[in-house]
Amino acid sequence: MFDQNFLLGALVLALTVLAAFALAAVTGLDPTLTVVGTAAAVWGIAALIERRGRPDPADEPSPILVAWEDKLSDTDFAADGPDTLADLKARDLTPETAIGQMLIFATEHETSNGDIWFEGQFIRDGDRIVIRATEPV
Repeated sequence: MFDQNFLLGALVLALTVLAAFALAAVTGLDPTLTVVGTAAAVWGIAALIERRGRPDPADEPSPILVAWEDKLSDTDFAADGPDTLADLKARDLTPETAIGQMLIFATEHETSNGDIWFEGQFIRDGDRIVIRATEPV
């Protein structure tokens, strides 16, 4: 009937209010003030826990967007090279199965030495699937 996150949130809210009233009883402070203060402290701690372990977005390279329809579009990858479009389609990638897959691809811009090749990995960025380029190979 209720999902696990809702029940956990309700439990944390109830414990926060109980802790605030206990704090008010011990210190003699206004219960409303202690409820607000305790809720802010719990929210801050939860935000720190949720953020822990994530890389800083400023430290990551810019993503190279991938147009994703039913399959990968022909314009996103070079027609030849280590990971051709046919190779990627042969993997039968879907948005769900692509996450974490590594690939090597070329940019659409040729240099005097030919295409620039990148190693990348499919990642989820909100509701989009993108390739996070690591470095030229």
